[in-house]
Amino acid sequence: MKYLRAYKDMEPTFGELAKGLTQLKFENRSNDELFLYYHKNTDTLVVLKKGKINDPIDRARFAAISLNLEGMGVIEHIDDLGKMIEQARLKEQTAAA
Repeated sequence: MKYLRAYKDMEPTFGELAKGLTQLKFENRSNDELFLYYHKNTDTLVVLKKGKINDPIDRARFAAISLNLEGMGVIEHIDDLGKMIEQARLKEQTAAA
C-alpha cells in the first residue's frame, strides 16, 4: 500500500509545477479560473483552482498529483516530480550565484 506523502514535504509554486508538467509533455490548457494541464498519451488531466505563479501548492495536493501521475504511468515513482522540481530549483540557485 502506498502512503500519500509529498517529496521532502515540498510545496512547489504554481510556476514550478507548470514547468515540471511541461517537462513531462503536458499541454497547458489553463484558463482564467483553472490551472489545467493535459497529457495526451495517457489522457491525464491535472486541474487546480488557478493561483498566482508564485503561490505555493500545499503538500497534500502536490502529493496527490504525484501519486496520480505515478498511477497513470507518467512518472515511475511518486517522488519523481518532486525531484525534477528540486533539480530545477538547484539550477536556478546556481545560475543566480
